[in-house]
Amino acid sequence: MASEKADFTQRHSAPVERPGLAQGVVHTLEMGGPRSGPVAFGLAAGAHINVRNGHYWNALAYHGSGYRNEKRTLERW
Repeated sequence: MASEKADFTQRHSAPVERPGLAQGVVHTLEMGGPRSGPVAFGLAAGAHINVRNGHYWNALAYHGSGYRNEKRTLERW
């Protein structure tokens, strides 16, 4: 059992450059996010920002990652 846990930990604890979704790729919520209509059209107006940052373009509940993190993101742009 201890050997299995050590093996699992070794395989699944590799450092990542950035957690979350891949950047520069379109991610769409198939359920829970609008895919057509006026709300989707409004969200799509800023979709390029979400695609660049690796977020779902049509997520209604996502409001950023906090002031400091959003400010750092803008500074990196």
